[in-house]
Amino acid sequence: MLLRQMTRLSVFIASCVLAVLASSQLSAQSPACRAECDREYGDHPGRFSACVNQCPRARPQARPHTTYSEGSSTDWNYCSSETLGTAEERIRHCTSLIDSNLSPEDRSVAYINRGGLWQSLKDYANAVADYNESLKLKPNDQDVVGRRADALRRQGEHDRAIEDYNLAIRLAPSGDNYRRRCYARAAANRDLEPALADCDQALRRKRNDAESLESRGFVNFRLERLDDAMTDLNAALRNKPGLVPSLFIRGVIKLKRGDTPGGNADIVAAKASSPTLPRPSRCTALYPSR
Repeated sequence: MLLRQMTRLSVFIASCVLAVLASSQLSAQSPACRAECDREYGDHPGRFSACVNQCPRARPQARPHTTYSEGSSTDWNYCSSETLGTAEERIRHCTSLIDSNLSPEDRSVAYINRGGLWQSLKDYANAVADYNESLKLKPNDQDVVGRRADALRRQGEHDRAIEDYNLAIRLAPSGDNYRRRCYARAAANRDLEPALADCDQALRRKRNDAESLESRGFVNFRLERLDDAMTDLNAALRNKPGLVPSLFIRGVIKLKRGDTPGGNADIVAAKASSPTLPRPSRCTALYPSR
């Protein structure tokens, strides 16, 4: 009976962490803006978090354009932009391009960009549909396969997402692709030992990558290897101060261990950058102390 209670509580707290990770992804800021904050305030976590919180929100990055076969320059400017108009306006311009007399390669780019816009609106079904169309025109584009995998994962289709992550790794065994599969497995709470192996592969390719360390920390958290999780999260935060999920998970672990001041400090720092995070008490109140 006690073992079953512990298992249920472990699942409960892990679900809170997933809520944090999802919140962090939805409020992800522009990479260029984050890089500027890192250059200015990388050695001051408080100022870094405040700077990043002012950055514009990002979406899956649009493919840039140079010279295209057809389509108006206005349509291309909007469809390829991160900032012009609203997401809905940019979708309309991408649709106008798709319906025009484009070359297959150009139409593929328009589908990719529209898919990213659907994904930013959390319309994952339409995002997957556009990525499918892009891959018909340009098969085995590992970037598009990875984007489709992310959309499928967020749609709750774990098995199909893993198939795409597997394909992306076969096409390009990069650190980013291994990290994405590591996180997907952790999010689904499945294949956790292979997930650790994926994160290890990611870190061999991108040494000390903060997101890979964070993902491995999440896997260790899932496995209740809290010492290992703390080591990974501390390393992630050394490399990227203010990383919201790492701060939150580390705070939860500290609270669980009875370090109330340290845990609260991490939670406050995390919430400063992402005010929609769940209350830590929801995640820790029922979780037994070590």
